[in-house]
Amino acid sequence: MLKSCIRARFLWRSLRSVQGWRIESQQMMSTQSIPSPVIGGVAEDKKLGLATHLVLIGALAAVYYATARAGLLFAIPPGNATAIWPPSGIALGGLLLGGLPVTPGIWIGSFLVNTGTGVSSVTAAGIATGNTAAALVAFALCRRFLNLDTPFRHAACGFRLFFIAAVACLLASTLGSGSLAINGYLPEGQFASNWSTWWLGDLAGVMLVSPIFLLYGARYSSQMPTHAFSGAVVSLLVLGVISLAIFGSWLPEELSEGLLYLPSIALFWLLLRFPPIVVFGGNLLIAMIAVHYTSRGSGPFATEIVANSLFELQFFMTVYALMTLALVGVLSSQREAENRESQLAARVKADEEMRKKETELAHVARLATMGELVAGIAHEVNQPLYAIANYAAASENLLASSDVRHPERLCDLNRQISDQAVRAGEIIRRMRGFVEKSGEQRTVFPISDAVNEACCLLEAEARLQMIAVEIDPESPPPVWVRADRIQIEQVLINLIRNAFDAMRETDGDRRVVKLRTAVVETEVQVSVTDGGTGISQASASELFSPFFTTKPDGMGMGLAISRTIVEAHGGRIWASPGNDGGAVFTVALPIQ
Repeated sequence: MLKSCIRARFLWRSLRSVQGWRIESQQMMSTQSIPSPVIGGVAEDKKLGLATHLVLIGALAAVYYATARAGLLFAIPPGNATAIWPPSGIALGGLLLGGLPVTPGIWIGSFLVNTGTGVSSVTAAGIATGNTAAALVAFALCRRFLNLDTPFRHAACGFRLFFIAAVACLLASTLGSGSLAINGYLPEGQFASNWSTWWLGDLAGVMLVSPIFLLYGARYSSQMPTHAFSGAVVSLLVLGVISLAIFGSWLPEELSEGLLYLPSIALFWLLLRFPPIVVFGGNLLIAMIAVHYTSRGSGPFATEIVANSLFELQFFMTVYALMTLALVGVLSSQREAENRESQLAARVKADEEMRKKETELAHVARLATMGELVAGIAHEVNQPLYAIANYAAASENLLASSDVRHPERLCDLNRQISDQAVRAGEIIRRMRGFVEKSGEQRTVFPISDAVNEACCLLEAEARLQMIAVEIDPESPPPVWVRADRIQIEQVLINLIRNAFDAMRETDGDRRVVKLRTAVVETEVQVSVTDGGTGISQASASELFSPFFTTKPDGMGMGLAISRTIVEAHGGRIWASPGNDGGAVFTVALPIQ
């Protein structure tokens, strides 16, 4: 008994550790593929003071101003529209990281940079208002149509960002070009070309710059190990050299045109080896080199008219950015599927291990139960054996007499011997079946068979303790369930023996255990009612907890194992006070 108790405790702790691992793996599956986001606005998520807000606004205005001044170096006449406008991506990124409170930084930076181009304050204010409105619309659409926790989870996310940028940048180009035209800064007949260049430049800026902020906000940048950082830097340097060779006229014109899409191969290689943020950095590097040399009349896009050259370059870089976003989405979805598949395999393995532990634990509990019943079982087996010996002696005496005048008496003795031998064999069969160690074997059987078998195994103990076990005669016709019969019998034996223990101090007619079967909707319920001391409020919530017991010599495993078995079969088990005192334990199983 002591060994069984120790082994049961060890197996139960092993089982709980397996279950804990499963829960932890499920939590990892739900959080590992979705990094912890900071998108939605640092200033919105945290209660920052006014001074901090002013610092964030000033920082955004300064970054916007600096990148805008760099972008205006490649502007086309009259100097306010450029082939690629990085500040549009900076503005959206600032809102993604800082939230709505940093919006004034966009307007201030845009206003200051445009007043430096020689336009009036009114015109600069109109342009700044358009740029700010475009960033706000893009921010709202990103929060509505992109999952900012995993912004590039599949290929469609890149196309969503493209359409978001295309719609939002209409505001900036329309209000900006309109302000220039209304105030006389735009020559007649150039509104359409200036508007389209402005729109495409803002679109390219969002597509090239904002993905870096999206990935940084979703903490994708933290996925790159430290030892891989040097490799990423070297790879970007090689990509820069390739781009310089193509756009910087280091090669003959025919060869540079033929190698125009060589950087895309390098980008794809970067995507296979490093996090997406490195790829987007490489994309931005290609764009900077391409704009710089194209505006100076070199490279595959160079023509006599710089505006036309930059216009073609805009389409090229926008398509490049869209292709990169799509590839990031495809590989991200593939990696996520592989991650989920490996975790699913781990969960399946954990489930198999848990089932093995449950089966072994139930077997140990049955051995412990049989050890407690051994005295009653020995008495039960001895009865037919003594009867066989007596009947055999009577037969021998009858055969030894010279005058066999009662042959029917001899036949009756032989029949009694046979019946008692069958009875002893049946008792041994029940014992062997109950303690046999085997895997779970679910079959379809009437629940009444399990009830009768459990009562038969406990018949001897019930007689020794002078307890009556009654099966309700009004039970329904045979109700079939699909379960492991031995395990269900184990549950019923645990409940009946607990009822015996609860009536140790009970006298008289209350020493009765009643079993009743009832059909309730789609399940069959077997209740075990005793006339014992009942359930105290202090122990009611702990009844089915492992190692909890109210018996001085109990293991505290019977009800815990019973609940595990019943729930594994899709059923329920609970306890309630009896109508006349005592307790009622009920097992509910789905009907087959």
